[in-house]
Amino acid sequence: MSIAKKKNILIAFFLFFNGYFLNAQEFNKVLYSFEFKNRPISEILYHLAKTTERKIIFNPSIFKGESFTGKFENSSFSKILSSILKNKNITQYDDKGAIVLTLPKLITVYGYVKNIEDSHPLSYVSMYCEKTKEVFTTDREGYFNIKLPKGKYRFLVQYLGVLSKRIEIDFSVNNQKTIYIDTSVKLNEIVVKNLDKNFTLKNDKHNLKHNDLVQLAFNTPNIGGGSDLFHVTRSIAGIQSGAGGIGGYFVRGSDDDQNLFLLDGVPIYNPYHSLGLSSIFFPKNVASFRIYKSGIPAEYGDRSSAVFDVKTKSASLQKSSFSGEMNTENALFTLESPLEKDKSSIFVSGRFSTFDTYYNDILKNTLFPRSDPTMSKSYFDLTSKLKFQLGKKSELSFMAFLSEDNISASYTTQETIPDGTSNSTPKYYWRNKVYSLQFQHLWSSDLFLKSNLSLNNYYSKNIGLAKRSVDNVLNDFLFRGKDSDNNDIRFSSELNISSSKLFKVKLGGSAIWRTNDIRISELQEKYEEKSEDELLNEGTKFDFSSFKGALYAENTTQMKNWLIQIGARSTIFKSGEKSYFHFQPRLYLGYQISPKIATSFAINNNRQYLHVISSTNLTLPDNLWIPSNKHLKPENTWHANVDVNFKIKKGIYFKNDIFYKHTRNKIFKDPFYFSQDILRDFTQIIQGKGISYGFENSLYINKKKWSMQCSYTYNNSELTFNNINESKPFQFHYNRKHEFKLLGNIKLSPKFSIGYNGYFGSAHPIIRVQNIPEFNLIEGLLLDQTMVNREFNDPQHRIDLSFQYNRKGKRTEHNIKLNLYNIYAKKAPLFLYTDAQVDFTNSQFSEGFALPFIPSISYSIKLF
Repeated sequence: MSIAKKKNILIAFFLFFNGYFLNAQEFNKVLYSFEFKNRPISEILYHLAKTTERKIIFNPSIFKGESFTGKFENSSFSKILSSILKNKNITQYDDKGAIVLTLPKLITVYGYVKNIEDSHPLSYVSMYCEKTKEVFTTDREGYFNIKLPKGKYRFLVQYLGVLSKRIEIDFSVNNQKTIYIDTSVKLNEIVVKNLDKNFTLKNDKHNLKHNDLVQLAFNTPNIGGGSDLFHVTRSIAGIQSGAGGIGGYFVRGSDDDQNLFLLDGVPIYNPYHSLGLSSIFFPKNVASFRIYKSGIPAEYGDRSSAVFDVKTKSASLQKSSFSGEMNTENALFTLESPLEKDKSSIFVSGRFSTFDTYYNDILKNTLFPRSDPTMSKSYFDLTSKLKFQLGKKSELSFMAFLSEDNISASYTTQETIPDGTSNSTPKYYWRNKVYSLQFQHLWSSDLFLKSNLSLNNYYSKNIGLAKRSVDNVLNDFLFRGKDSDNNDIRFSSELNISSSKLFKVKLGGSAIWRTNDIRISELQEKYEEKSEDELLNEGTKFDFSSFKGALYAENTTQMKNWLIQIGARSTIFKSGEKSYFHFQPRLYLGYQISPKIATSFAINNNRQYLHVISSTNLTLPDNLWIPSNKHLKPENTWHANVDVNFKIKKGIYFKNDIFYKHTRNKIFKDPFYFSQDILRDFTQIIQGKGISYGFENSLYINKKKWSMQCSYTYNNSELTFNNINESKPFQFHYNRKHEFKLLGNIKLSPKFSIGYNGYFGSAHPIIRVQNIPEFNLIEGLLLDQTMVNREFNDPQHRIDLSFQYNRKGKRTEHNIKLNLYNIYAKKAPLFLYTDAQVDFTNSQFSEGFALPFIPSISYSIKLF
């Protein structure tokens, strides 16, 4: 091509673009005046195109429901259009003189936000995009799915109200990403108002998250010195226990066996140690802890009351650490280490009881108030977990857990015959064994699968052997004993589909094959040396087996001010010749009234097919579990809850709940006496109804130097059974109509803090019992069924304090804690007893027990 032709082409291009530019410039010199008042954007654009004679191409659906208000005086076309489209995620380009408006192509980045310490997913983490001013939140499993136009975006990551990390994410192609954050790092100098905008819709069902509970467990008073998550949960509104915190959990008028306790998705029969003063869940072993009193998601079933969902820790894939603790109750350790960096890890923890000083006195006063036995107590927990990262999208973990309790006593009583004595040796033993294999796979940004196969064994034994001697020669013996061997094989699988904010679906199912075997032996023979197992085998055996299958579906829809969860659970249960099929709906509606106020309504139906028919509610191994059958119907509970959440200011929240719970086919359990005739004839089991209603007010404060949870509860719980209490309603055994609880921690300096716990409870019903030594191992306590819970004891109130010193270095962290439990307490017995054999009304009753003042100290060390 000649030089002349090249010059001509360049001149032509120059004239064309210069003419186009001048034309556009000339066009923008034309000025317009408009005024729009709440007019749909689509109509405005049509009007603008017609008036300015400019062609604007767009799909009206991209502006559906959007309007604009504004006034323009002598403004150019480009300025008017820019104002209308301001803060709109719209791509604009010129096509042969026409302006084309389209939605930009979105790039998806999905994955998990995890704790760098143990690689556990973190729930409800907020991710604030600085460019778009949007807030994205992880779900309960720590999963996020963000769709944005192509580009690079900076995010501020907030966990539990504290900014902990700044990150940049490249949205160039669809990809998966795992974000690790250090939950101990707090970047308090940054304030982003939008980041906590939807606090109430995120935190509706359980305002206290795992880290809140763990910090309160570490920094507030404990019995015996050992930190325990269940010490903290007792201070939550609506959760009651026996006097001084002894016994199980009674949530809104339900028995302890109606609660669902889960360890890595596996139901646990007995999660307690030492009469419920501690549990198998200690903070250093726990990765996440969720509590549902109401609004229970469809994935949970098998019990009719609250859910306590605990997941054990996994070791970090990046670094190793060791921690140890010694206190006046137990000693514990945790060890975690990568096996192959970023691919596999192992976590091991153990806890062992140490000194018996205070617990022996408690056990004496509780189980043997009329004797002075020699006591012995021991327990331990062992946990191990292997984790394998199978590429970016799959994860496999294996967990093994073992816990064991032993309580034994020995005491001598004088027989009525001359020179006769009786040496009694009651024993209590219970054990949990859990093996769990879990697989998770992230198919795509919208599809997630998790499956679990588990084996669970709970074995309990309660025996009493009284050897009778005359002139120091063994004559005969009285043996009473029972044991229960419960085995579950369980498989569950769940598919999560997150196609949009309108459709986040969970589809899942589970199957449980269960056996419950019971032996009961009552012997009085000439003395002959036999083992405990031989004596139990001479008694009566009862074997039960059952199968339960469940399918559930739940959809979560999140709109501008609404959070809606609609779900259902269908179950089929078969035991012997009897089968049951039930449909259990679940509904949750949350509405954001303003940036600081939200409300919600929840209603759910739960069926329980496995029952305790013998229980002291002291969490001892007296509990005998049997499945539903043609005579023993499943418990049926409807539970409705309305709450209002207020964000008073940053770090201060208030919540009010109003609830109503109705249970049919509730089983009457004598707290102190059980006859094996019930197992031979199930028609002897009495089933009735329970009603509970009331309200709860809770205040949560989480500030830099102090944290606190404070609650007031009004709860009225009544039971009605035929032929019990003259068939009239009576108060639930452990119900206190009024409870005020206060739990918190004050940081005096970076190293020193004070913890406090205050409790006031109104009177609960007196459990009047009769002392008949030959009837029961707990000194023959027999409930008076003619006057059930018609009398009340005195109100209970007490105060606990703790003083803590913490020093953290580069490689080690040391902690010393002094606990003063019951530093002030008004005694409140769990039950009253008498020696009267027949006449209750004219008897003198004495207190069953009251917890003493318990000082304790603990020391812990962590190596990084």
